[in-house]
Formats: sequence, C-alpha cells, structure tokens
Amino acid sequence: MRAQMGQDATDAPAAAGWALAMRAADYAARALRTDRRRGDETSPYMNHVLEVAALLAETTGGRDPLLVTAALLHDLPARTKIPRETLEREFGPEAVDVVYEAHMVRGGDREERRRDEIDRAPRMSPRARQLKLADKTSS
Repeated sequence: MRAQMGQDATDAPAAAGWALAMRAADYAARALRTDRRRGDETSPYMNHVLEVAALLAETTGGRDPLLVTAALLHDLPARTKIPRETLEREFGPEAVDVVYEAHMVRGGDREERRRDEIDRAPRMSPRARQLKLADKTSS
C-alpha cells in the first residue's frame, strides 16, 4: 500500500501526516456518529466525509495527508459545536485553516450563498479549492 501512496518506510513526515489523518477520521466519526444524510435517514453522514477524503487522497496520489485531514474535518464547524481552537489543538492550525477557508458561509438565501462561494473561489488557496470541489462533487 505504501508504494501506491508514493511513500516508503523511511518517509517519517508522510507517516506522521497519515497518522494525523487517521486520528481525524476517528474524531469525525465520533463527532458525527448520530448524523444522517439529508433525505436518507439510513445513510450515516460520515459516508459523505469519507467520500470527500477518498476523492482527495486519490486525486493527490496520496501525497497530501494534510488535505485529507482537512477533508475529514471539513463539516465539523457546520454540524457540531466543536470550537475552532479545539480542532487546532488536536490537528494543528494548518489543516484547520483549510477547513475554515473552504467552509461555506451560512446565512442569506441560497442564491446569496452561491454568489459568495463563486466570489471567494479565486482567492482560496489551492488546498481549499480542492476541498471545496471534492465536497461539491460528493454532495
């Protein structure tokens, strides 16, 4: 599996990055354990989170575990009351910054939110744009 992910046994930073991503998966699964997909009460919401993370792991060839970590955390601000500071303490500011940069602004009607997303997209970092696109693809 490591060969497919573009890593070998001596790649300690990548291994640490993937360990962080696995902790994020566990954290998100616990935080979202009772959430279900809208319109399908039988589908756990975590399935969406995992799909977004898998899309990004695949499109980056497994070379960006920080982006995958952000994907696993991306819906926690909207769906839980976990403070940003807690997420930063657990997963570091770099991953959490991507989450909040890609995070959809709430409020206003659907058309206003859509316009805001379109206006913000060119100013997003590459990671935030990738996360937003994977999220939209999965939704």
